[in-house]
Amino acid sequence: MNFEEFNDDPIIREELFGGTREEISTQPISESSKNDCYLLQGPSSAFVLKRSPKYALKESKVYQLMKKYSLGNTLNLVFSGDDFFVTEYNPDLEPCKDFSSLIRELSRLHVRGLEVSLESSQESLDPDLKNNNRRKAISRVRRHPDLVSKYYRGVDGLVDYMLSVETLISNQRRVFVHGDVRPSNLCKDSNGGFVYMDFELGVIDFPSWDLARAIFGVDLDVTKQMIEKYISSFGEMVKEREIGIVVDEDLLRNQICADFVFKFTGVGIGVQQHPYFKDHVPRYLSGINVILKDIIENGI
Repeated sequence: MNFEEFNDDPIIREELFGGTREEISTQPISESSKNDCYLLQGPSSAFVLKRSPKYALKESKVYQLMKKYSLGNTLNLVFSGDDFFVTEYNPDLEPCKDFSSLIRELSRLHVRGLEVSLESSQESLDPDLKNNNRRKAISRVRRHPDLVSKYYRGVDGLVDYMLSVETLISNQRRVFVHGDVRPSNLCKDSNGGFVYMDFELGVIDFPSWDLARAIFGVDLDVTKQMIEKYISSFGEMVKEREIGIVVDEDLLRNQICADFVFKFTGVGIGVQQHPYFKDHVPRYLSGINVILKDIIENGI
């Protein structure tokens, strides 16, 4: 759907703006984002439109999932179609730049997910929410040794490591994970509450998959501190809520490290292939190299 069609669609106009015939202005929310997101400004209200033929239906499902199970606060989903969805607009949101509070909130999301997983597993059957990225990462490393060499020496050793740690990820209870947790996707509102957004990478998987993204791009010593803070917070919350699950801290720590390798071997290849990331490649590859080396060769 293009903007002319959007402006002329009476159902959408009625749903969002009460059927007004006044012009609806549209402007990109961020020119630095690879997402196709726009602010829709009507006479007395505003909304956010995200166009994504690949992920729109999936993201709409996740918004509904978050609300259905009270997993966390999101912008309210107002309207959706096959290749777009519309949420409310909140101009007061600010990126959460306090990593300690971000990690603690992530612990809360996952513990709530554990509670939900004991009640219902229906969403885990949804193919849109299945995480196939670990197997894809191994396949991509084998197909692109030239790109892998830009951030890690020894493709065979990398594949051997990935194959050896797959079993670490196989026996834990799955929960909803955001998949792309970073300050711009986990914001704070004017009351200090957390608001989640951008769910195109959301899946039903293990908590460790979220930590891999959350700790990327920070100093190695800070990374280690954040891992330990998460493990401590996660364990404390599981006990407080009396879920009845024993948290194996050593296993969780190893899972987080293993999932960093899985997630960012794929990212290291992808940023070199996608023109959007051209200016960010050196920074990405440098960060990936430092932590991969520490995990695989030394154990983080």
